[in-house]
Amino acid sequence: MHAAVPGPARVRPGLRFTAAFVSAVVVSLAYAAVTAVLLTVARRRVLAGVWALGGLAILGALAVQLVRWGGLAG
Repeated sequence: MHAAVPGPARVRPGLRFTAAFVSAVVVSLAYAAVTAVLLTVARRRVLAGVWALGGLAILGALAVQLVRWGGLAG
């Protein structure tokens, strides 16, 4: 995918890799937390499961943007 969709010229590949690694770890931990919520709380309260899945979807979209931007400024 890197060759098909190159990053912006100002972002070095190493910066994209770091952002991708960090976002993958964060999304993986969030996925585990949402799974725990779905297996415990959401069995009794469906709305909690819906909010957990919605939050995970938003976090995933933010992670994609973080990788596209090449990480946080600073």
